[in-house]
Amino acid sequence: MAFRPADRSTAPLRLAIVGPSGSGKTWTSLAIASGLGGAIGLIDSENSADLYGHLFKFDVDVLDQYSPAHYAKHIQIAARHGYDVLVVDGLSAAWNGKGGALEIKDTHASKMGGNDWAGWAAVSGPQNKMLEAIKAYPGHIICTMRTKTHYEIQVDPRNGKKKPVPIGTKPVQRDGIEHEFSLVFEMDMNHGLSVRKTRFPELDGLEIDRPNDVFAKQLLEALEAPAEPAPPRPVHDANRSRASKRLHAVAAEVAERVGYKDRESFQAQVRELARVRAGVPVDGSDNWHEVPADKLDALASWLGAVETKQAYQDMYSRVVGDKAA
Repeated sequence: MAFRPADRSTAPLRLAIVGPSGSGKTWTSLAIASGLGGAIGLIDSENSADLYGHLFKFDVDVLDQYSPAHYAKHIQIAARHGYDVLVVDGLSAAWNGKGGALEIKDTHASKMGGNDWAGWAAVSGPQNKMLEAIKAYPGHIICTMRTKTHYEIQVDPRNGKKKPVPIGTKPVQRDGIEHEFSLVFEMDMNHGLSVRKTRFPELDGLEIDRPNDVFAKQLLEALEAPAEPAPPRPVHDANRSRASKRLHAVAAEVAERVGYKDRESFQAQVRELARVRAGVPVDGSDNWHEVPADKLDALASWLGAVETKQAYQDMYSRVVGDKAA
């Protein structure tokens, strides 16, 4: 095989969507798959994909056991069926589901007198087979994974005692799984999407509220377009992503504390507040990303001190107008 000029438009998409249960991973994966175009197949590990049958057109293959080798087999079956886009929903069951990697490890370790090294050695073959099937799939592939909070034991400088400190989230799968994908999206409980890892510089730092098939078509256009030199990334991008997540988390806590039942409407009001306070037009356009990190942090600090619904309504009325209900 001879060398040829590299062309990213010939490479099918390898996308992972990670997030907690209820963040919208299945809906988002199907919306993106629909926007990518062509026939869609979905490998269902949770027996829930049929609930979306009235919203999207796709074929479903429901798994009854979750060994990585079983996943590999069904991914290869999907390839033979010729699906343009394959959704694997979700990949976490191949790790901790019935017959998954952890069960394989425990079974083999027990047979070897509790030897964990022997147990993990038995996992490597099926796990690698599954990953190879994902990489070899001839069309686009989207894999969803649940996340869990990752803790690290650190020493508290105030008293010298060790304590677990949350340092972010990680997918429920083998460490390093994200490196197998060209693009990783993270979903939050408000159904917002942020780019967690990408090999496409123009997507770095991207944040989208409630991504849909229109976003998928824009994504496809970006992936198929000739690569251009990436513009200098603003220094505040990573800081802004952190500030955005902090504001959404504080808003969720305040909504519960002061008794807002419609959490989504409350979050929308908070985003409106942030834009108005930052001088960003509130005109229906997708300009949330224009609110800088310092403005998001300032609003989060103010919100965190709100104790009553009336105090919030007064602030909202002063800044935005008498719209708070």
